Amino acid sequence: MNESSRSKYRFGIETDAAPDALIRILTPFAIQGARLLSVRHDQTRCGTWTTLEVEDLPQVRAEYLRNRIAQLRGVRSIDLDS
Repeated sequence: MNESSRSKYRFGIETDAAPDALIRILTPFAIQGARLLSVRHDQTRCGTWTTLEVEDLPQVRAEYLRNRIAQLRGVRSIDLDS
């Protein structure tokens, strides 16, 4: 897949429990103009787990988002699947 190819991606993001965790996660997607198909945000015993499905996103932007979100305060892990 080249950089201009667009595809559907699923992000799985684990964060510390914080009242603003979801908004911190969603902000980079909005800035990049990502088209969200679905968002699921669940509380766990130790924090939160958020799953986002995004479509029509170039691979290079998906990788950028993964790296950007990984740097956010409170993010413990991030998975990216296509």
